[in-house]
Amino acid sequence: MSIATSGDCRQGFDRPLAPFLDHPDLPLANVFTAEHVRTTGTKHHALFGFARNVIFTTGVTLWAVLCSVVSADKSCAAACVRVSVLLLALSRPKWSEDTGVFCRARARLPVPFVEDLAETLADRLEDAALPHWRWHGKRVFLGDGTTVVLPDSAANQATFPQPASQKKGLGAPMIRLVVLLSLAVGVISGMAWGPYQGKGTGETALLRQLLGRLRPGDVVVLDRYYGNYWMIALLQKADIHVCVRMHANKKYDFNKGKRLGHLDHIVTWKRPRRPKWMSDEEYQQLPSELTLREIGIDLPQRGGAGGRVMVATTLLDATVYAKDDLAELYKWRWQVEVDLRNLKATMKMRELSCKTPEGVARELWAHALGHNLVRKVMAQAALFQAPSKRPSRQRRAAATYGPLSPRQISFKAALRQVEANAATLSTASSEQYKEMAQRMLTTLAGTRVGKRPGRQEPRAIKRRPPNQAMLSKPRAEVKQAMAEGKTGKDAGIHERRK
Repeated sequence: MSIATSGDCRQGFDRPLAPFLDHPDLPLANVFTAEHVRTTGTKHHALFGFARNVIFTTGVTLWAVLCSVVSADKSCAAACVRVSVLLLALSRPKWSEDTGVFCRARARLPVPFVEDLAETLADRLEDAALPHWRWHGKRVFLGDGTTVVLPDSAANQATFPQPASQKKGLGAPMIRLVVLLSLAVGVISGMAWGPYQGKGTGETALLRQLLGRLRPGDVVVLDRYYGNYWMIALLQKADIHVCVRMHANKKYDFNKGKRLGHLDHIVTWKRPRRPKWMSDEEYQQLPSELTLREIGIDLPQRGGAGGRVMVATTLLDATVYAKDDLAELYKWRWQVEVDLRNLKATMKMRELSCKTPEGVARELWAHALGHNLVRKVMAQAALFQAPSKRPSRQRRAAATYGPLSPRQISFKAALRQVEANAATLSTASSEQYKEMAQRMLTTLAGTRVGKRPGRQEPRAIKRRPPNQAMLSKPRAEVKQAMAEGKTGKDAGIHERRK
């Protein structure tokens, strides 16, 4: 693979994947290749920029988009500067760094093209997972929801109205987002979103849209929000196992049913009345009762105190799935909260920048693709088996780290490595590329996520944040009041207390 000599290829896709260690001599070489990106681009009619004087071909545009989603500065101006650096390294003519040119090129990337790349990468990486990365050899997925704020444009407000609790002119459009994340490799396997509120916009409704991303025999781990009869019945109908915390209103009695052990029994749930959102036809297609296993799990809480939760599961065979194994499985549910934090805080996806619903969809899938590519690098580091650094005094006898899983690698460290080496890897020769890639994997193999059981930290900060005034009226009205000489509360500005 020669990155530097591919500059004359008008539709080359090795460069967009270069920062994510796409090399035949590295682990997982065939999971996601430049040829696959080209084939997907042809399938979705996403190839453009064939003229010799065009800067933004599909490959360069995709490279700029992926570099943006893994970088702290996601502005179009920063993307244009990165492209200028790339062109300079490739001895290509300088361009005007017009952000409008980049934005128009980005808009030519079809949303289905980016979505297909993200989901295909997730499927291939999940299928390549090693047995010791999985739970009982099964594909396990974690599901949960969150919210994302959008720019306050007319198009976004029309499709994703701001919450009713916010005053008109002061709020911002918001979407509700539900994701399916792989337990083994951490990739985003499915993603659905809709308006923050309204009919059919709840997390359970969005999760139902993702059932097609699952296969028979898969296991889904969910929190208590999804622990109702209808969700479990739909998953069981698709031959998908579920491990879900029981809803707070659900009654349980371990003196009933078939006893399997302490706080472990098999019971039958009767079908409730038909909810308003479900048609009579859908209601009749669901079973009149469910046979489930209920177990009580003691989970460590903050400060070391114990807490007991009740979990329902369709994994009934106690000889194959011991209670302790199911408890360990459900403890992994919290990992989805960490993954969402990585997506929203570390990758800075809490607030998007596109002002149209189509642009929002492209931005969301671009973040999912970038996230999955970083996860691929983490899986490569887990497989690299590089020698460790000098271990601590307690581990000094060990010469190398044992078998790793991608979950043991720090996501933030992997993102930092990808961002720092993006431009250099995209213009390196084949020999330089291989050496740099191996150095990256060696570094990441030694960057572990710490295990700190019983950790307790106050949810507070030492320093006060900078004082920031807040608007109590729409910005246009405040500007008009300021033009009339008004200030402070008279103009619609509330100063924060110092």
